Amino acid sequence: MISHSQLQESIAHQVDSGMQLGVFVIEKLGDDFKFNYINKNFSELIGVGQEMIHGNTVYDYLSTEEADFLNHHFSEVLQQKKPLNFYEKYKWPAGRICWSMYLDVLPGTQAIFGQVLNQTDYERVRQGMTESERQKSKLFSILPDVILSINKDGIIGDIEQNIHSKPSLRPLDYIGRSYHSFVAEQDQELFDDWINKARLAQTPLPFVFKGSIDQNYYDFEGRVITASDQEVTFFIRDITESVAAQKAIENAKKAAENSNNTKTFFLANLSHELCTPLNAILGFSDMIRQESLGPIQPNAYQQYAQDIYESGQHLLSLINSMLDMTKIEAGVMTIRKTQVDTEQVIRETVTMLRANIDAAQYQVKCDFKDTARHVHADERVLRQMLLNLLSNALKFTPPNGIITISTMQTPQKETCITVEDTGIGIAPEHIETVLRPFGQIENSLSKQHTGSGLGLPLVHSYMKLHGGQLKLSSQVGSGTKAELIFPVASAIKVQQRA
Repeated sequence: MISHSQLQESIAHQVDSGMQLGVFVIEKLGDDFKFNYINKNFSELIGVGQEMIHGNTVYDYLSTEEADFLNHHFSEVLQQKKPLNFYEKYKWPAGRICWSMYLDVLPGTQAIFGQVLNQTDYERVRQGMTESERQKSKLFSILPDVILSINKDGIIGDIEQNIHSKPSLRPLDYIGRSYHSFVAEQDQELFDDWINKARLAQTPLPFVFKGSIDQNYYDFEGRVITASDQEVTFFIRDITESVAAQKAIENAKKAAENSNNTKTFFLANLSHELCTPLNAILGFSDMIRQESLGPIQPNAYQQYAQDIYESGQHLLSLINSMLDMTKIEAGVMTIRKTQVDTEQVIRETVTMLRANIDAAQYQVKCDFKDTARHVHADERVLRQMLLNLLSNALKFTPPNGIITISTMQTPQKETCITVEDTGIGIAPEHIETVLRPFGQIENSLSKQHTGSGLGLPLVHSYMKLHGGQLKLSSQVGSGTKAELIFPVASAIKVQQRA
């Protein structure tokens, strides 16, 4: 058995006193390896007192499997007389420990000298870094972005990307060079400003710029990930296709607007050109039907003049509707709001259509509320809206039907004018169609009456110009209810003037 003096001398010879190592000596006695000595570091490491371990074996502290494995190392060193280094994990009383161990034979003895360095914390960090790298690798494998790091001098220090990154930046071509090497010249000043904002922790918004790679230009979007005085790290994503698609949409929109403007210009000019001869036709046919220059014979000529005049009026009304619609679409339609007596305008409109009302024996009911007697609106436009709504009601209501015109103030203090009929109605899914210019629904009565399909769309647009709305509700076979709802401001201004 090794003496105490030999042990102290051997340990002093083997151990570097400047290192915080766990040290032990284990000696071969018979068939067993028994602990002869452990220092304080080793004692604290495994959780066993220095006095308690003397004469014990590793089987007293480890599982049989782990003890067999460690004893195998002891035997190997003793037989081969050569040092051994290894890295393993063992579960001691203090817990599972990762350590690196150095074993060597003490000269002239059957004892083994061991040095242990605790690697548990290092292993935990290493595993964490490995997991972090794995997650990072997984992230890069699915992201199409390229990640760049730029130092305080504007030099590219690192590039992270994967095989799916498009386009690919070859690290050897860019690392160590200024980021200006891939930013298009026209965007370099703006890019500099963006990077400087990132350094000042202003968290700049995503920045779109052009980049040049292999003499090809791409559109990129940059997003800052982290930023400091020393380094800025950011994503860049190729958005060339989406930028091209957006430009295509904008070009298509411009083309559509140009086409619409051309149509508007054409209709406006056509309306003007038609109005000039039409006014002459209306003027002369009116003179003839009224026999202003004397009686005309035969009497049929007078009826022909009446037909010409009425047809001309209808055509003029259609032209004016088209002209108003083109002005509205072009954004040049103006209205002149004044204080309007709603009851008076409604009665005048009914009078204008009295002949049609009496011919089909319609019953027209009026219900006026004093709270909605006045409204701030364009009187001509209001009259036109009422004519359109009442004409539609007459057109699509069978003879002997009932048409109700009413005014009221809503709970929200809005002024509401309602035209309601007992006609054929409109299916709810078709309401959107009839509010579009030239939108018409085929039914038995619509085939009996001509129309431009501009009546309701014009009312809808007129109400928008007034800051109000046209509310249309209907059911097939139950009639239609049209509400002109003027905003609160209209009523307030009128009240202030009253």
